[in-house]
Amino acid sequence: MPSKNPLYESRQPVNTLRQLASDTPEYQQLMNYLMARSAVPEVNFNADGDNSGQFVQGERYIGGSSKHNAGTASLSGDYMGYKGNPNTAVRTLGHELTHAAWNQMRQQIYEGKTSPEFADAFSKLVYNKKKGTWAAPDLANKLDAPWYKENESYRSSVQEMPAFGIGNSMLGGDPSPSWKPPTHLDPTLATEQMILLDLATRDAKRNPNKTTR
Repeated sequence: MPSKNPLYESRQPVNTLRQLASDTPEYQQLMNYLMARSAVPEVNFNADGDNSGQFVQGERYIGGSSKHNAGTASLSGDYMGYKGNPNTAVRTLGHELTHAAWNQMRQQIYEGKTSPEFADAFSKLVYNKKKGTWAAPDLANKLDAPWYKENESYRSSVQEMPAFGIGNSMLGGDPSPSWKPPTHLDPTLATEQMILLDLATRDAKRNPNKTTR
């Protein structure tokens, strides 16, 4: 019986994964932004250990040169197996690319070359520098304080919540039962990230000083 996993049959599984993801609006928006920043990460199936995916950022980041490499998004090799789930692989790719995009948006803010619209949205939806507060943790704490506190070391951390929000929104995915968030958290964060990506993409296309791979 042939495998139902196109990644298992593919001679170029990364390209196949990108093709599968390309039908989702989340992937399209992420790639539009990362391409505008000349910061599309390398993608491979070499994630360490039991990790389903991981993103390793470039050597230089906030405060460094704008000319830094784009980083690497690695997925588990299990996704290429006979029983691998291609939809879960797409969601994991979206998760890791959100980390890449999130880092780039923070870099844009640091560079100080953003529109008032993007700067204002970033302040409201990500980090308010004047108050020193992060929006996602505040939202999670309001929706379910015990869940937020219990998962603060990873799932409800500042960096992970937006990535889970985007990843879990792709292809009608369901959150992992072991990390199931408050009902409205992931959809809200996914919507907010799409708004930020749209504004950040407009800024990146207007700004001639793009980053380089």
